[in-house]
Amino acid sequence: MADALEIGLTALRAHQRAMEVTGHNIANAATPGYSRQRVSMTTPMPERVRPGMLGRGVEISAVRRSTDELLVERLRRSQSESGRLDGLGATLSAVEAAFAEPGEAGFGASINRFFATIEDLSNNPESSAMKSAVAAEMETFPRRLNDLAGQIEGLRQDLRDALPIQLAEVNAITSQIAELNQRVSAETLAGNNPNDLLDRREALCNELSTYFDLRVSIDPRDGVARIDLGGRLLVSFDRATPLVASRAADGALAVSFDDGLRAGVSGGSVGALIELDGTVLPAYQERLDGIARAIIANFNAVYATGTSADFRGDGFVSERIIASAD
Repeated sequence: MADALEIGLTALRAHQRAMEVTGHNIANAATPGYSRQRVSMTTPMPERVRPGMLGRGVEISAVRRSTDELLVERLRRSQSESGRLDGLGATLSAVEAAFAEPGEAGFGASINRFFATIEDLSNNPESSAMKSAVAAEMETFPRRLNDLAGQIEGLRQDLRDALPIQLAEVNAITSQIAELNQRVSAETLAGNNPNDLLDRREALCNELSTYFDLRVSIDPRDGVARIDLGGRLLVSFDRATPLVASRAADGALAVSFDDGLRAGVSGGSVGALIELDGTVLPAYQERLDGIARAIIANFNAVYATGTSADFRGDGFVSERIIASAD
């Protein structure tokens, strides 16, 4: 009878713990980053009797998180791309607002007005009113070019100001991950499953992936998460390597480790900052410069052959456009 009561007691204890885990799951149903936990039950070592072996009831072998590492890795990659697209979208929306297209105040409308006044003058070259209109556009259009170029340069400066702020947030996250690594390792080596600590660390890794593309590997022996950034460890067992803002050889934004080595950053919001400052915004500036150079070259070539005292000799076309391009 005593053995039967002991077996029944093991069942009560095991299922009581299972109910506690179920309650924990329900309590955290709305907790961000929480992974549902499940109880694994097994039979304890049976007792040798005659004849055969006698079972000793049930016991809990482990409480594990219900996660899929493949899905977690895919989630990180998706978050990295989402962070990159969000970063690009915010700045490109500002560029779109600067060009003010479509609309009467847009850059395209400014170009149309510029050439329309010149066409009107070509149809009526003796008109003083047309000459005044062209002179006014010669003031307005270069100013519009300069204003656009200044706004884009301002956006680049905003990116340069934002990079150190984002890297400070990254360094804070990696420091927390390194601290959690030590706690997870201690519990894992002691034979425990630190599920809530693992959830907290995974949530931090997911948050970190919004800043750039990274690779997370979990050591099955001690549960330590090692984070690789561009082929170099960003987080090891108990150390997080700080990242700092730097400049590439061409002056574009870059990210370096604290020892000065460049970090291979791609994806995420930090990757978007580097992409915008290094290629996207300079391409817009180059196009604006190309428009200015083309107008300067063509207008000066045409007016160099002119005979009107109003447009040859004082060189106001060349001087005003060149001044705006500079």
